[in-house]
Amino acid sequence: MANLIPDAQPVPIFLDRWGITVPFVTVDHNDLFVVIRHLCDELEIDYDTQIDKIMADEDFNKPDTLVELRVPTRGGRQRMWGLRKPEAAMWVGGISARRVKPSVRGKFQELRQDIIHAADKIAFGDLSGALTVSSVPARGGELHVGDCPRCHTHLIYVVTQEGSFLKLAEQ
Repeated sequence: MANLIPDAQPVPIFLDRWGITVPFVTVDHNDLFVVIRHLCDELEIDYDTQIDKIMADEDFNKPDTLVELRVPTRGGRQRMWGLRKPEAAMWVGGISARRVKPSVRGKFQELRQDIIHAADKIAFGDLSGALTVSSVPARGGELHVGDCPRCHTHLIYVVTQEGSFLKLAEQ
C-alpha cells in the first residue's frame, strides 16, 4: 500500500521541453513526485487507464515510488497519486505520442526518442566502433589462415575485386 502524504503542497513547474506546466510535490524534503492526475490532464490522456498501468507495474507500485497525496483543489483536498520523478520519466516514455494532445505531440515524440536513445546507451553501451559499415568497396588483401594439416604448407586467403581464393604461401 502506498504512503499517504496528508498535506501535499504541489509546486507548478514549467517544463520547457514540452511547453506545459506540471505540479510536483516534495516528499520528505528530498524526492520529487509528479502529481499523475495533473500530468494526465495536461497531456489530455485518460487518467484511469494510466493509473491502472502504473498500479500493475511492480517497478512503479512500491511505497517509495508511488505515494498517495492529499492535494488542495478548489473543492478542498483531494486524494491523488504521485509518482517519483525518475519512475515518472520511465512511465512517460511508455505513453504513445499519438495519445497526447496535438499541441505537445511533436515535442513528446522527440522526448520519447531521447528516452529510447538514452536507454539504448545504458543497456548496450556505445557500439559505434564495434561494427563499421562502409560504402567504399573492399580493396582486397591477404589473410594467413593457417597451415595445411597434411603437408604443413602455409595457406593464405586472398580477396580481390575479381573474387577470393586460397593460395600457397611462398617459402
